[in-house]
Amino acid sequence: MSRPSLPCPKCKKLLHDQNEPAKTALAFEDCFRRCDDCRVGFSNALRHPTVIWKNVSDNLPAEAQTAACETLARSINTANLGNKRVRFGYNSSEDAVTWVVFYWLGRQKAAVQASIWRKVLGEWAASAPTVLLWGAPVPPSPEGWALRDRLIEECDSIGEKPQSRTEPDVVLSFASGGVAIIEVKLGAPNDVKKDTEKNRAKFDKYVENTGAFRPEGDVRDTLLYELSRNWRFAWALGETHPALVNLGQASLFRGAKAALLDRFEAALDQPRGSDFHRLEWPKFLDIIEQAAGGIPGWLSSWLASRKPPLQTSTPPRKVNDHSPTPN
Repeated sequence: MSRPSLPCPKCKKLLHDQNEPAKTALAFEDCFRRCDDCRVGFSNALRHPTVIWKNVSDNLPAEAQTAACETLARSINTANLGNKRVRFGYNSSEDAVTWVVFYWLGRQKAAVQASIWRKVLGEWAASAPTVLLWGAPVPPSPEGWALRDRLIEECDSIGEKPQSRTEPDVVLSFASGGVAIIEVKLGAPNDVKKDTEKNRAKFDKYVENTGAFRPEGDVRDTLLYELSRNWRFAWALGETHPALVNLGQASLFRGAKAALLDRFEAALDQPRGSDFHRLEWPKFLDIIEQAAGGIPGWLSSWLASRKPPLQTSTPPRKVNDHSPTPN
């Protein structure tokens, strides 16, 4: 079956199917509908194809291209870096969304940042945080490098391989001594392992020799491997207050998925009683819009072009973005 012709996302030239045998497009060169002039193509899916850019920076808005690839290269998980970089050029990339949103947030005034995190996490987070993305400080700072060193030290202390360390999407360290880790989801579900003895054994280094989990509940039973690892590191890094945020689409927190997260939350030792947060994208963007007095048009447009699209719960108030230097 021939794939429908589609306009190039950049020059709008109609791109026709090359009628090649079925093949999954993992990179620009694999796309049967591609614009070699603009170096962008569509995946080979018949419906709802992914946009794939050859130059991954072209997948980012011009306002957020600075230091993106350099930050990605500083990820503390080097084993996955090649795949991570290729997928950074997809319009479905969670990492690209993470970069653009948190790069822009980090350029807002300290009072704006404090207002956002107070509403998401509570009064203990009412300050502009030190930020790591995939273990890399954004922007680079002495505090950021020190936080990265602490994360690496914790990874190494429990026996992770140096090339395959846990790289949380976002680590936020606040003046209070509290630390929040954010697991960012765009369209994908949470990582749930198959129930095998081998997969259960993967949890051991994260759930043993720590007070992060309640003794009466076994987090292994949830098979939520990624979230379990992130909670373990939030607990270790958060001197006064560890927190974990699961950021995603509303569907991530409905039905059976919500019930599974209930079981996960029940297995956590939560010092303040509300340290695991389920945060829907529209609500998060609403909080950002309210604190910042609006969302820049370039950012709203770019988020709306993601797969799936991201937007506030109501039409955003667009503002001119002067991207102030944080104070």
